[in-house]
Amino acid sequence: MRFIAFLSFFLISQTSLLATKFTVQVWVKAEQASGQHPLILGNKLWDSSKVVDFTSNHNFGKSSESGLDHGWAFALQDNGAWAWNISDGEKRLDYLPTVERQNICDGEWHHLVFTLSEKEATATLYFDGSLVAIYSLKELKKLNYIDLRRDSLVLGQEQVELDTFAIDGRRLGRLQVETVYRQKSGIRKNKNRTKGGSFKVLNWNIWHGGRKDGLDGLKKTIGIIRKSKADIVTMQETYGSGPIIADSLNMIYYYRSTNLGIFSKYPIIKTHDLYEPFHFGGVTLQLPGRKQLHVFSTWLNYLPDIDASLSAPWPIDSILQEEEKTRLKEINEILKSVDPLMKTTNEVPIIIAGDFNSPSHLDFIEETKARHKDLIIEWPVSKTITALGFKDAFRKIYPDPSKNYGETWSPRFPESSQERIDHIYFTPSRLECTSAKMLNQASPQWPSDHAAVLATFKVVNWKD
Repeated sequence: MRFIAFLSFFLISQTSLLATKFTVQVWVKAEQASGQHPLILGNKLWDSSKVVDFTSNHNFGKSSESGLDHGWAFALQDNGAWAWNISDGEKRLDYLPTVERQNICDGEWHHLVFTLSEKEATATLYFDGSLVAIYSLKELKKLNYIDLRRDSLVLGQEQVELDTFAIDGRRLGRLQVETVYRQKSGIRKNKNRTKGGSFKVLNWNIWHGGRKDGLDGLKKTIGIIRKSKADIVTMQETYGSGPIIADSLNMIYYYRSTNLGIFSKYPIIKTHDLYEPFHFGGVTLQLPGRKQLHVFSTWLNYLPDIDASLSAPWPIDSILQEEEKTRLKEINEILKSVDPLMKTTNEVPIIIAGDFNSPSHLDFIEETKARHKDLIIEWPVSKTITALGFKDAFRKIYPDPSKNYGETWSPRFPESSQERIDHIYFTPSRLECTSAKMLNQASPQWPSDHAAVLATFKVVNWKD
């Protein structure tokens, strides 16, 4: 291992050694990985711990047990890709990208960067000058554990070679990181050119990280998204599969929580820490032509169980009362948090998509009551959202539910009540929905218990 130079090192002060924002950069190369997940650079002991598989319903991957200790670390995965970890001592977050997209065991120098903002509670990750992921840190209970003292740094001792590395008290932006990479490597990044004027949004609850059917299920999930040609994906039950999905689709990944994720072909220029991480969160995207778009991923409570309330059926008053206790309460708080953005939808439109676990009042009408045991229900969640001016993308294209109902629950459980509980809502002042459909067919079986919703939007009345 060799060191050419410290680029820079800034302390906040001699009396306060904890940073509210900073950037870590390191140039690294390796020839091969041993499977021991060795440290590259961090501020905690790492290599003395054993490698564990922490895969669960809410996570996916292998890393060092030290990932649960206070602090952050860059490490080398056994597949040859890099890894990033952060923890508050109680909960760990791990970014485990794929070797196909982010290999550092090819004998070449690679630039790894992460920035942290305590105020925004985010960590932003870059690989070779490109933004690859943004992690919300709101699941961590405290952020003021990041120590910049020199004696807190731990440097990798095995398998990796370091050139220059730097830690400073600034939070570098996307263009600054790209410039640093270009100046040292001499490589100018190819821009991910996307066409202006229209874009596709896919919303999907992928069911335990798309791994309910094992890795074949995850591969099939990725293939379905790729075939859809979606530019933006709002996801629920992401559960550790986010980095693999993003790398496979060459997208930027926003980790809001173990549950929620957003994937984008467009640059993410801002994140929105609104309501609760498990239920709601979003980003602002930079569209072509200097246009911006707010996109949010949503998951509402699965209780009360729709199957139970409709199979009896319960009295309508009882159904509505139960909705008020959970999902209506949640959506009211969510929409309240979004209210400041609603004032500027003429400049920046909003898309709110997700698994709402509740049918739409637009579906439970006189013409469709035969399929609902003669029930006509003003479902309060959808009614509340549309009352604010949001449009239901699928119903915009198919206004008559008696002709195209559009079930999303459940392609895997045909014996259950077949309802449309996954929705894409949008503000119409600058967006026009030009097509929408449900995706729910795959061989030999659909990999999720939810269908996916795919909508195409056209930019309208929007001057450059």
